[in-house]
Amino acid sequence: MDGKLTYENEPSGFVMSLQGQHGGNGCLLSPLSIINDGLSELLIVKGRPGPSGMLKFMNGSTKGGGVQAYDKNIQVLRGESFKVVPKREIPGNAPHIFAIDGEPLYFQKFLKYESVPEALDVLVDFDILMESQNHFIKKH
Repeated sequence: MDGKLTYENEPSGFVMSLQGQHGGNGCLLSPLSIINDGLSELLIVKGRPGPSGMLKFMNGSTKGGGVQAYDKNIQVLRGESFKVVPKREIPGNAPHIFAIDGEPLYFQKFLKYESVPEALDVLVDFDILMESQNHFIKKH
């Protein structure tokens, strides 16, 4: 994280990065994140949580309002950049999966990530947005 070795040689069930608090389907995955601070949160679920551990994590992020962030098996690191290097290969040369804001990113040997402050662009369907807000719509 930020050029320093922070986490090494510990098995993890999964690792994900978040800019803001919410991931896919509106799950509150990182309640301590601030979207405009220029930092990313790296969530590391320690060990091999298995199906029951993953269910606990997802329930904490949906029904529990983010309580999973306080779980002793989840480490949250904050920084501007990080590099993830897996210590084992997946059989059949399958890619590793890393989630950024709930979206999967596939990689083989390593993943390097850098936050760029104030560089977030949001694209919207302008016509639908304006129509839903009843702005500047010419009624026929």
